Amino acid sequence: MRELYQLGDRDFLIKLQDRGIKLRTSEGRLRVNAPAGVLSQPLQEELLRRKVRLLALLNADTASRIHVDGKVFPLTYAQERIWLMEQFHPGTPAYNIPEAFVVEASVDLAAWQPSVEPF
Repeated sequence: MRELYQLGDRDFLIKLQDRGIKLRTSEGRLRVNAPAGVLSQPLQEELLRRKVRLLALLNADTASRIHVDGKVFPLTYAQERIWLMEQFHPGTPAYNIPEAFVVEASVDLAAWQPSVEPF
């Protein structure tokens, strides 16, 4: 636990995720979901100590939500973690999985083209 006190807030969030502890905001409040027995008293105290900063950090991470047709959808925890890692190491190919395929059929290139073009 002692090492958690020394971490910055983003690293602290990642360590919590590694332990299965999930944080989110709801109506301006910090919500915590953790497996049984993981949220010790010292860890609860550390969360309270960092609460204001964690709320600000989580609320600032608007990029960690998907916006589609005017609706907002939260990312999965795995997607959030990838997003956080991208903030630390922009442009890293760590989560890219290169793959090549041979297509032995006719392909509608006009329909396929937008899926491989950059934003």
